[in-house]
Amino acid sequence: MDEVLGQIKPELSRLKQVDRLPTSIWMMDVLFEMFFVPFLQQNFEVAGDYAIKATSGAMPEISQRFTNDLTLAHYSSDSPHAESVWVGQHQVGFGATPAYLTAFGVPDQKSLEHHHLALVTDYRLIRALWTGLDDVLVKCASSIEMDSTAACHVMAKLGRHFTIITQWSAPGHYVRCPDLPVAVLPVYLSYTKAFYKDPRGKAIADKMIEFATAFFRPNPDWVSHDQ
Repeated sequence: MDEVLGQIKPELSRLKQVDRLPTSIWMMDVLFEMFFVPFLQQNFEVAGDYAIKATSGAMPEISQRFTNDLTLAHYSSDSPHAESVWVGQHQVGFGATPAYLTAFGVPDQKSLEHHHLALVTDYRLIRALWTGLDDVLVKCASSIEMDSTAACHVMAKLGRHFTIITQWSAPGHYVRCPDLPVAVLPVYLSYTKAFYKDPRGKAIADKMIEFATAFFRPNPDWVSHDQ
């Protein structure tokens, strides 16, 4: 029996791998942590139906070459080979925990030289889209850069740094710094036409679009105060 099972297990494994649709996805690390992890948690069945390879990197060099089946980014990638769908907004600003505010006060344009920032390195990729970001980085008394959004939130929750927040991270944890610049970034989900022609490719693309449209819904509090 052991010999028989040993012979058929590789075949069963090979068939399962063939059944999974190879799917390459690219997005910024920030969007990966904020969007893709919750998407997988709520749509765990895709783990068994698709062979997903998720990557990140500098936006222009990677995603505009259409080497990925699906791309989530802050710009549209329409071309003869791909189409894009606007799925919402990524609202970004600065915030601090109550513990930080007690220790250092509210960061504003006049007091930045007394404040300490924990920065997600990926946000440097959108400097051209976020007016005033460079000014904040230059004026801060100190800053620490990390590759992970979660790591920055750990530092901020210790009460020694303020950090970058979004429309999802502010309620209950952070107080937004109203005097510091805010970026309202469009979010697009792009897919290659060849991938979308496959019914399974269309299924996961449509599922991600539906999830993203709900996820990237603008926070009306941010819109009303900053636009």
